[in-house]
Amino acid sequence: MNNQEKKRYLLRCRHLNRKINALLKEKERLQDLVCKVSPNLSGMPRGGSSEREASLARLADIDSDIDRHIDQYVDTRKEIAACLDQLEDGRLYELMRLYYLADETWEQVAEDIRLDYRWVLRLHGRALEELTIESHYHKLI
Repeated sequence: MNNQEKKRYLLRCRHLNRKINALLKEKERLQDLVCKVSPNLSGMPRGGSSEREASLARLADIDSDIDRHIDQYVDTRKEIAACLDQLEDGRLYELMRLYYLADETWEQVAEDIRLDYRWVLRLHGRALEELTIESHYHKLI
């Protein structure tokens, strides 16, 4: 497996985290819309309950999607953490953990481990070279 494939494998956790956050924002937006109450000033009965029911159904769908993605995230995180455990050099392990599991930027990683940004990127390349990703993970890429 080359370094690009290894990165794609390791980035799955970050992608899932972003999907979950996007779904949570969508859920919040939809909840705001569903909860808005507009006064009926005319006194005449109005429709709208079917729209509200559709929105509530969509909320239930989003909740289901969030749960499914969270389950996937937890499993993926365990796989990636186990993969990173191969790294014997503590610095390499920490920078990979911070970037791929803690969702930090490379700049944040460099600051956290007190190294130059460019040096962190070099160490990242070294860590990728040292990682061996099991062949049964190939199907995930």
